[in-house]
Amino acid sequence: MSGHLDRLARSSDPYLRKRLEDELRPTIRGTGRPFHFTLTEEELKRYTRTYGEQFVADPCGDLTQFFDVINGRFFARSVPTQLVVLYLFGTGKQYRPNVGALSAAGEGIAGYCLERFGYQPLVRPLGVMPDAVSWTKRNGILRLALGEAKASTFRDPRRMLEKNVFQFFVDIKTRATGFRYNYEAYLICSLFKDHHEIECAVLHVDLGYYCGTSVGGGAQDISTSVPAYDEPAERLRSIIRLQAEIESARDEYLTGVLSEEATRSATLALLKQEQEPQAPEEVEQYIRNMAAQLGLAQQWQSGQELVKDIKGREEHVLKLAIQRYRKPEVEIEEED
Repeated sequence: MSGHLDRLARSSDPYLRKRLEDELRPTIRGTGRPFHFTLTEEELKRYTRTYGEQFVADPCGDLTQFFDVINGRFFARSVPTQLVVLYLFGTGKQYRPNVGALSAAGEGIAGYCLERFGYQPLVRPLGVMPDAVSWTKRNGILRLALGEAKASTFRDPRRMLEKNVFQFFVDIKTRATGFRYNYEAYLICSLFKDHHEIECAVLHVDLGYYCGTSVGGGAQDISTSVPAYDEPAERLRSIIRLQAEIESARDEYLTGVLSEEATRSATLALLKQEQEPQAPEEVEQYIRNMAAQLGLAQQWQSGQELVKDIKGREEHVLKLAIQRYRKPEVEIEEED
């Protein structure tokens, strides 16, 4: 990333968009650095559950069935006869793969690639770019990665890079205003093919241009890993410890991401303990109490002050979550 590319990343200017795309096209269409990975179906399922925004029970089975149908393997075990009839004699609309399965598989592949590139999963933001925030240490220095995934069953992955690169850069720029650590960004595009073959193209962007300051001392000595949601109380403890480790860096973006994750984990911890929260204040108090138990109340509060401008949005989402738990949103269609 450079000041020149940063100036071109403006979402409202089509002229600048074309200039940025033109400048990056030779890089995208270049030879790049080849890689080859192999993973099992069980591994792909596990990665889709770690990195996917939607839960899909069997993404591999869904995609295999799609390719069986469009390639005329109608009597393969994976294809129900009724589906063949719908495909051949239905409305005639183009047959498409399960969108949820394709998206989750693409996000799983992106997460798998990030881990093979040396990163560990940190958090999975919901509903916003990036699809994954990961971390690693190089020469004792903390580096973070923003991973964004795109997937298709027909489009060339390099074309997917070209199609999405401008918005990718705009999104990076939006988040970079809060950076203090060294960040990298990966746009990972996957073409799923028949016979379990996946072709990927990855655009890697070094975001050192946005590093707000030279982060040294204890801020480099990050050691806390964040476990999965299975044990939400332990996950919350880890998030609070991590927030304390990065507190001196004053990285607004990472602090905001961790604050949102703490809210989610605390909510789940209360529900697991059969203490249904009635209001966001109860969740916030649970987090503060946990921070105090860990002796990290001051560091936690300092981080909350840093991201106070976005706390309103976080509270709004939490209110909706509590309401959804108390009164599930189930739409029932009335028959004619």
